[in-house]
Amino acid sequence: MKLCLQLARVLQNDLHQGVGLAGYLADSPESLSRTHGVDNWSFGPVYHSERVGVDMTLPVKLTAYGLLMTRGFKFFVRKTIEDFEPDELWFNDDIPAAAAPFLEGRRVFLYVHFPFMARTSEYVSKSLSEAASEWVVRRRMERLIMTKLPAGVTVIANSTVTAEAVRRIWGVSPMVLAPYIYESAVRPQAKEHLVVSLGALQSQKRHLEAFTGFKAVEMKQDHWQFKVVGHSRDSGYARTLRALGVGVVENPSRQVMDGYLAKAMIVVNAATFEPFGLTLCEAMANGCQPLVQISEVSGSWTDVLERGRYGTGFRDTYHLRELLGGARYGAISIDPEAARARASSYSREDFVQRLRTAVN
Repeated sequence: MKLCLQLARVLQNDLHQGVGLAGYLADSPESLSRTHGVDNWSFGPVYHSERVGVDMTLPVKLTAYGLLMTRGFKFFVRKTIEDFEPDELWFNDDIPAAAAPFLEGRRVFLYVHFPFMARTSEYVSKSLSEAASEWVVRRRMERLIMTKLPAGVTVIANSTVTAEAVRRIWGVSPMVLAPYIYESAVRPQAKEHLVVSLGALQSQKRHLEAFTGFKAVEMKQDHWQFKVVGHSRDSGYARTLRALGVGVVENPSRQVMDGYLAKAMIVVNAATFEPFGLTLCEAMANGCQPLVQISEVSGSWTDVLERGRYGTGFRDTYHLRELLGGARYGAISIDPEAARARASSYSREDFVQRLRTAVN
């Protein structure tokens, strides 16, 4: 029997049923088995932690790399691989250093949303306190992950932005395979005068800049609303937004998220750095008109909108204000069907076809 083992930090979360490759494999392993010719797939960390019997309790404040810092992780990786004796190993974003002794003689795949070693100031801007905290975490992470890519690893990136980062740090040119989007159960409905800014509640998403553009146009006079919708990442930033009068929907359920996307007319993505832009795609699938920050390190701009081919970009807050003013007075086109058509290219079926190409 050919066995493939995937070690992923996160298989799914409240807002996305699937997170790229990890979510797809967890959601429907039997489909990939047929396309890839694999008899069985196994998944971590949840399933394996129960089977192996290792304490995988996460830190109270879960970070993106929290799993690597749990007690017993090194033993967990070794025991899991020895237990299943897989023919192939799949990793997400980075390869744990604990897996190094088990790579030889196996096919190894790495699906990258964005590698830890590439999270530099060139891509991610940070405050002084965030930078200091990052320095401490980085020193520890360099002992927990493989900072140099072993020979023979097949690397797949989720966007051209991530692919460029991979080329810079590891010197390889990965195949680009964008994640598929969640299929909303909410039926299309009449759009309301609602602008949403989606993403984690943290300064890097630049929700405040998006709200500044909205507020300057005085759209509330025509009963327009602005909402920030996302999961909590920085409680201080969320408090700042609320103090300034921003409507914040924190840690929404999938049903609540779908409800906002179904009725929102415009989605604003003001982040200058975005590895891909999954929430933007989900908003477009619900017919939201995209307004995206023009940035060469934003997959929302370079990949999803293809630099203006499938939506409108803005240079700064003043430009965003002009565009929102145009929406208020009907000077810019709002085309829900065009947005839905673009988002349809990120279907699960297309993902499977391209994944087959990558692995075969």
